Amino acid sequence: ALFVDILGPDNVLLVNMPSRYNSPMTQTIAEQTAQSLGANYTVIPITESCLHTSEQLTQTPIHSYHQHRDFQLTISPLIYENIQSRDRGSRVVAGLAAAFGGAFSCNSNKTELGYATFYGDICGALAPIGDLWKHHVYELGRYLNDKVFQRQVLPEAIFTIRPSAELSSEQTVGTGGDPLVYPYHDKLFRSFLEQ
Repeated sequence: ALFVDILGPDNVLLVNMPSRYNSPMTQTIAEQTAQSLGANYTVIPITESCLHTSEQLTQTPIHSYHQHRDFQLTISPLIYENIQSRDRGSRVVAGLAAAFGGAFSCNSNKTELGYATFYGDICGALAPIGDLWKHHVYELGRYLNDKVFQRQVLPEAIFTIRPSAELSSEQTVGTGGDPLVYPYHDKLFRSFLEQ
């Protein structure tokens, strides 16, 4: 919404990158947001490419010249979650931005800096919300709806669902989502980081 206000909807390309873990609710919210904004929109699923990456990493033998033996790597659930995040950022979004003739923004904020995925959540040409705490991001979204667009371009569910990265079956919207409660945790993080 911020970029549509600044650049106009024709200059903004939004992408939904669902995996097998993404709920129909979040996919619907993404499309509703794009429609409300009048922006360009596409859907590029990532399940197959992430599985391919995992297979490449686990099925390719690695030769140890020091120990004179071959071995193979294993992918833990956490590593697979990070593969998904990197696939979205470094492969899909970066490729789309280049093909669209633009740049892409980092979606991370201060609250997420401690657990964002390198080359995933924190990749991008600029981070327009990088200096905002998560509760400020919600406030900005409401401000964009109320003052800038003067209508609800960001669906109410964006503000009310329990956030989740949706990178595993344990991370689902509404049940196993983000354990943080905003703005409570923002105040704790702020006390650790800012004096």
